[in-house]
Amino acid sequence: MIVVSMAIVLSACGSNTGGNSCEIQYSTTSTQIGASGLVLEPSQNMYVTFNQIENLYLESEACMGVVTPGPTVIFTSFSECTEVLGLNCEGLGGNLGQYSIGPQLLLMNTAENAFDRNCVTDRDTLKHEFVHHLLIPLGVSIEDNVNHNSPFFGLCS
Repeated sequence: MIVVSMAIVLSACGSNTGGNSCEIQYSTTSTQIGASGLVLEPSQNMYVTFNQIENLYLESEACMGVVTPGPTVIFTSFSECTEVLGLNCEGLGGNLGQYSIGPQLLLMNTAENAFDRNCVTDRDTLKHEFVHHLLIPLGVSIEDNVNHNSPFFGLCS
């Protein structure tokens, strides 16, 4: 097991709504690519903008002390999902989000009947899933990553 030094100054790991209503939904019909390498595929029913998603990713990088290209993010209904970018997404169930380590794909669940979503749940879920993504370049084992065996889940999400 690799021990990650916690001597990093962990500040600015939070985020605020920036004065926007937490109930406004956003969508994009085109692929968005940020300076961090984060990709947002066409998505609907998002309670965060692409710029907010990328800023959350950059905050997560700073919090964890690692810089690596961002994952691909897609907002989709898990109850209707069968396949996304070659990944079988049937049976993902009631999670708010799911990170797939191999393709570095972060899926956000938009199923309206499953959750009372808003900008807070979307932000918190994105930050949690970004921790999964950022643990990979830190050398954390897949088992520890999947089982949330890292203090970064509490510190940065």
